[in-house]
Amino acid sequence: MNIRPAEPRDRDRIQEILTTCMLFSDEEVRCAVELVDIFLDPKNPEGPDSATAVAEDDDRVVQGYVTFGPTPLTDGVHAPYWPHGDPQHQGRGFGPS
Repeated sequence: MNIRPAEPRDRDRIQEILTTCMLFSDEEVRCAVELVDIFLDPKNPEGPDSATAVAEDDDRVVQGYVTFGPTPLTDGVHAPYWPHGDPQHQGRGFGPS
């Protein structure tokens, strides 16, 4: 397993993981992908305050992800948002499922 910062090429795979797990509403998936977009957009002023990481398998296929962002009404506290792994690969350590 390889953990690395998300790249633009990972966006669709992250959205696929969130959609196929069937735990999140369409609105929640849109919000989660929006947070990924904020991280991926170098011109977005909110970008440096958040981070998105992916977990890849040995074939370099993204199997899990997490975004960390600031927690509202706190000073310097960040929380994970929508961490999840591909439900078809549960139990392999790529993320909560």
